[in-house]
Amino acid sequence: MVLVVISSRPYALGAQFHAAAAIVQAFFPGQRGGQALAEILVGAVEPSGRLPVGVPRDAGGLPATYLTPPLGRRSDVSSVDPTPAFPFGHGLAYTTFEWTGAGVSTVDLPVDGELTAHLTVRKTGARPAPTSSSSTCTTR
Repeated sequence: MVLVVISSRPYALGAQFHAAAAIVQAFFPGQRGGQALAEILVGAVEPSGRLPVGVPRDAGGLPATYLTPPLGRRSDVSSVDPTPAFPFGHGLAYTTFEWTGAGVSTVDLPVDGELTAHLTVRKTGARPAPTSSSSTCTTR
């Protein structure tokens, strides 16, 4: 069973996320969303999206972003486990990738400094995959 969720926000899926062989989340996909979903489900195109928020595991959980505060993570403060079913940035593909050579330009970073991170990503699967040029991100 493939579970297709079309919603405005992430919902806790409960037992359904364990029962499904795959889950496709479409946040209001728009006018051509039906066609896009069909093409992904039959394998005509490679899924390339990643979750913009975390999908809660349980009904008591909250959608989480990459900015989740420390108390939004599992701790001894509460008996509730806020660990998401699928974290921010989660996404799968029909092919496989391998990454190597991850590193940063410096270990010590002043408050007003810059950091350059690098890694090499290589497609290892037989199926074609979306490609993009290398990208640079500078955070100040």
